[in-house]
Amino acid sequence: MEKSDPNLAELTDSVIRAGNEWGYQIGRDSAGRLLLTAVGESPVVPPVEFRFTDQELHDYYSRLAAKAGTPNGESTPWKTWMVLMSTHLSEAVYKAGVLNQPCAIVIDRAGFWAEPA
Repeated sequence: MEKSDPNLAELTDSVIRAGNEWGYQIGRDSAGRLLLTAVGESPVVPPVEFRFTDQELHDYYSRLAAKAGTPNGESTPWKTWMVLMSTHLSEAVYKAGVLNQPCAIVIDRAGFWAEPA
């Protein structure tokens, strides 16, 4: 994908795909919200809910995609998104494990992050 403005479904699917690449099982609840249900073979109990609006996800994409072609970015907006978002996702999952309590993954000014639920 090389277009500069992916739709919400593409962004959401990219989060799931990035999680799978890190060995995370990310699914959806009955309302369509993303849930982290396992890390490797270890279930996450309770699952970690992703809490952000559609607009927050789109804005997050825009912030990261703007780094394309810079020393901190890849050659295209989509590649930049995938690399940086994936890294932020991994950091958030790690943080959720360190907190060792019910958490949610949110989008803060730096990207994905875990906070107590």
